[in-house]
Amino acid sequence: MEATTRLNTFKPTTEHFDRLLDLVNQLNATGQFEQELSLPHHIGTARKHELNQTTKGLALTLYEFTFNYDLPIDESHLQLKIAARQEPNQLPALHLQFCFQSHAFKNLVLQKGEAVYAFQLTLGHNYLIAFTEDLKYELPLEMEQALNLTVPVSLHSIENLSGKLQLYCKQLASTKLASGIRKNIYLESKVLGLLNFLFQHFNESNTAVSNNKFKIKAADLPKLQEAKSILLQQLREPLTISELARKVGLNENYLKRGFKELFHTTIHEFIQVERVENAKILLQQKGASVSQVGYELGFSCVSHFSASFKKITGINPSELISSVTE
Repeated sequence: MEATTRLNTFKPTTEHFDRLLDLVNQLNATGQFEQELSLPHHIGTARKHELNQTTKGLALTLYEFTFNYDLPIDESHLQLKIAARQEPNQLPALHLQFCFQSHAFKNLVLQKGEAVYAFQLTLGHNYLIAFTEDLKYELPLEMEQALNLTVPVSLHSIENLSGKLQLYCKQLASTKLASGIRKNIYLESKVLGLLNFLFQHFNESNTAVSNNKFKIKAADLPKLQEAKSILLQQLREPLTISELARKVGLNENYLKRGFKELFHTTIHEFIQVERVENAKILLQQKGASVSQVGYELGFSCVSHFSASFKKITGINPSELISSVTE
């Protein structure tokens, strides 16, 4: 009853939607309601879709809202939020969250009668590592930084991803399968498809723009050199690309393309290689341990560090220690 009372006080403003999302997050955190969240009929309708596989470390909650009036929305809600979720005595989990309506990007208004999706996905460390048993750790930098707790929360535009996001949200929300193994398999397959799409987007965004010859302005060479220096100084806690771009006075796209053209590597690859080069030195010091060196370089988990190290060098960091002590 308390939830209904709060919702009845909403006005058709941006604050209305903010309060609704606050309530959604609160219900998710407390697990207070198992049934779908209902809205008063004069406001609209709400449906809740869940996939909760705690033993695997996968949890999805998708709310599908339809409002009876146009509703202003804050721009931050229309961005992908990448965050670390830390539970006591557990490794950090990856949390992805965004709100989506295909029309909202144009004028920051949720249009009445059109589906609005509030998407939340949590991926446990073990769930992610299950895909990297060969130690080819290829998470996008933005997600790796969240898991390493170097950038616990970051926001990223999804405006150019609207077509695919709409498809996946509709597929997740429209299944008619009854609860059970078939439905869980179907939902997880769609989650994996969405993850693959997001991973590809973030990994390729640093390289696709560099396929064509890019000419750097002479006045921007010092800014790109400064960006490299900043990255070297902050390898343990690197800035996000957007933060780095603001710091050196370039837009993100120009920074990525210019960095690739000047240094023949992406920003992500540069950070990883430099971390591994530092690790080689530290691992050869007396008494060094893999976990200690990984932590010194900003990795919250030894498996993250080992995966990155092997991907670049072809050997595990423990093998380097063994070769030194022999």
